[in-house]
Amino acid sequence: IICDGVSLQLTGGPQLQGIALLNIPSTHGGTNMWGDSKSKFSRKKVKKDGELSSSSSLGDLIDLSSASQDIGDKMIEVIGLENCLHMGQVRTGLRSSGKRLAQCSHIVIRTKKQFPMQIDGEPWNQPPCTIEIAHKNQVPMLLAPPPKSRSFFNFLSHATRKSEDLIDDY
Repeated sequence: IICDGVSLQLTGGPQLQGIALLNIPSTHGGTNMWGDSKSKFSRKKVKKDGELSSSSSLGDLIDLSSASQDIGDKMIEVIGLENCLHMGQVRTGLRSSGKRLAQCSHIVIRTKKQFPMQIDGEPWNQPPCTIEIAHKNQVPMLLAPPPKSRSFFNFLSHATRKSEDLIDDY
């Protein structure tokens, strides 16, 4: 796996059975695989210790423990999963997140043998290949205000406020 031109070193940590590439904060019905961030600052350089990854185009070491996930930052989060139990533990809250591997804008995955793959819940066996993933474009969206409730109870609370206003006027 090559992120922004730098090969990820996966040999030093736990054995990973899965890699997730995300550009949104939730997956699998609301699971936050990246986990909560310690601060709003997205990428902080660090010299030694901590969770490190070479994920910038310059090859700098990045402290991913404080990296935040943002839909609009044009970055792809790379997360390692030890096994399917690890994914279930994150989903149920027993573990805070998957293993943060990188945050980058361009990913190349080269495979030498067939392996199972999935996109949006659709699985298949992928033959040996080179997969290249990059941010293509972004569409601005408008968010409407929340709809006003039209329930019976909302009408009663509105009528109660009106009658209280009338009483205050006398």
